[in-house]
Amino acid sequence: PEPACCINMAYSARVMAIMAAALTMSTVSAFPRWQYEQAGSELLPPPARAQPEKFTIASDMMIGVLSATPSVLEANGDFVQVSWHGVPGKNGTLYWIGMYNVDDDVTVVAPIKYQSVGGRYKGTLTFQVVNPRKDTIFYLFQNDITSAVLVSKSNIVTFKNPNMPAGGRLAYTNKPDEMLVSWTANFAGANSMVVQWGPAPETLNMQAVALGRTTYTRDDMCGGDAGGKGFRDPGVFYSAMMNGLQSNQLVYYRYGSPETGFSDVRSFRTRGSADSSEISFFAFGDLGMHAPDESVQYSDSFPSLNTTETMYSDLLADPSVAFVLHIGDISYARGFVSVWDQFHKQIEEISTRIPWMVGIGNHERDWPGTGSYGRTDSEGECGVPFELRFPMPYSGDRSATKKVLDMPWYSFEKGPLHIIVLSSEHDFKSQTPWLIADLKSVDRKVTPWIVVSAHRPMYISSTNWDEPDGDHVLGNRMIEEWEELFMKYQVNVVLTAHHHSYQRSCPVYKGKCVKPAGPDAYAAPIYMIIGMGGFASCYNIQEPQPEIFEVVDTINHGYAKIVADLDTFRIDYVHGDDRAVHDSFTLTFPRSILNKQRRTKFASSKVRQAEEAVGRREMYMGAKNRLKNKFTAEQHYVD
Repeated sequence: PEPACCINMAYSARVMAIMAAALTMSTVSAFPRWQYEQAGSELLPPPARAQPEKFTIASDMMIGVLSATPSVLEANGDFVQVSWHGVPGKNGTLYWIGMYNVDDDVTVVAPIKYQSVGGRYKGTLTFQVVNPRKDTIFYLFQNDITSAVLVSKSNIVTFKNPNMPAGGRLAYTNKPDEMLVSWTANFAGANSMVVQWGPAPETLNMQAVALGRTTYTRDDMCGGDAGGKGFRDPGVFYSAMMNGLQSNQLVYYRYGSPETGFSDVRSFRTRGSADSSEISFFAFGDLGMHAPDESVQYSDSFPSLNTTETMYSDLLADPSVAFVLHIGDISYARGFVSVWDQFHKQIEEISTRIPWMVGIGNHERDWPGTGSYGRTDSEGECGVPFELRFPMPYSGDRSATKKVLDMPWYSFEKGPLHIIVLSSEHDFKSQTPWLIADLKSVDRKVTPWIVVSAHRPMYISSTNWDEPDGDHVLGNRMIEEWEELFMKYQVNVVLTAHHHSYQRSCPVYKGKCVKPAGPDAYAAPIYMIIGMGGFASCYNIQEPQPEIFEVVDTINHGYAKIVADLDTFRIDYVHGDDRAVHDSFTLTFPRSILNKQRRTKFASSKVRQAEEAVGRREMYMGAKNRLKNKFTAEQHYVD
């Protein structure tokens, strides 16, 4: 299966030829691991290909064949050694070991992950366990995952504290003195979940009770794997607010319950003023995850881990990095709860140090009949897990039921940056009134740089013109709806993803490069595609390249690092493998924007006064007419 961004019927033959050629190469580091896994002499398909309804359980189970050590795990993400002996693997029959929750029904759900025994009579495999909420067991199966037979099972593996909080993630709110922390745990201790924080690890003298708890069930899904073989109990999601925070301070915190245990003490730095020293952030889309135990797991893509580890090293070396902006296609769980668990574990060392701000993508939201663009890209999740796992300062009503929390667009400010996050998976016109109001509210003297983001690109080098959601089809609709607004309010950069590549344009308006009228004048937004986070690659680019694109890279993965102060805005494209910068450009803030904003504010105030006067006149005339009608009915006359 091709990534949805790459689907183009006329182009599929070429993409498949590239994939076939990659399989024959001695090194296939650039080849997407989500396609198949090489294990011994077998090509193992991902768990999404499993047909558990065809699985059977042998009547004569082999006893003592499997053993898992250690049987008690200390920390989330610990590794287990699974050993076997006495497997008759040399007769050509495939045997594999799958990891499951103890309460899983193997005839209903697919394995969390699995590995082949490789035709060996005995041996040991390593598995990473990232769900402390459930006990784990390993099963030995015969035959492939379309019609497997369960023939043996291991001892049960448990966590020392199954109620430990896991998957911590920070997020900004609409208030600069707040920070939201969210995590996943069991229901145990739910009424005593808190966040504690303070100025030092040993001085956590502030506390706030969790705002609430939520989860989702199989019935909350729209169908597909999300309501079928990929669903497992996702645990309970908690969020707690740290408030009254001082500007530009280092804050230590932990989250959890005094009854069931706390996380390790973490730290973050609060937001500073716009005129403080420069800040930076990481931006990308289409990240996914990679299980470091080399198991076959759904949506596994090795470059994702490279990108995450490189960002982590960058974060430790550069204290100015303030947040992550992940523009859609988050984990590629697509209905598999176990993939969300693996993803949260992968990003946790970053997401507990700086806010992990997200936008929604097609693989989180799209499902037929739900108001998206028709494809089955979310495999039935239809946005529910995404919004509950990542509570952002959305424009929707957060007190509403979880099935109507479907307005995932918002904005936030950090230092000299005003960041806008739009949804390319919802009706564009429904977002425009909010977008206009948000753009009008920006004070360019305080936050001079406006960055707009959405998952799908507006301008792109791609051969995908397919209806209903081809790159150019939806891109042109967004251009029609929003380009004039971006020009009117002088947006500096538009960051998008979806196409798994890195693309950078010149300043663009109406499909052409625009030069500024002078050295201090605004030209047009620069459009960037940064969907190279780590999930596969999209090779379907136009030949020759459209003239508006200055750089296009469809091979490598990594992230964009943006560094900004009041005067300059620099974007570096960092590769996840060699950790080097492979593209860089710098913008200088055009001071003409400030002059235009002063004129615009004056004009808009005059218009607003006129509109208010008209409104008062209409209100007066309405009241007069109501009175006139009332007295006329009573045989009175009023002027």
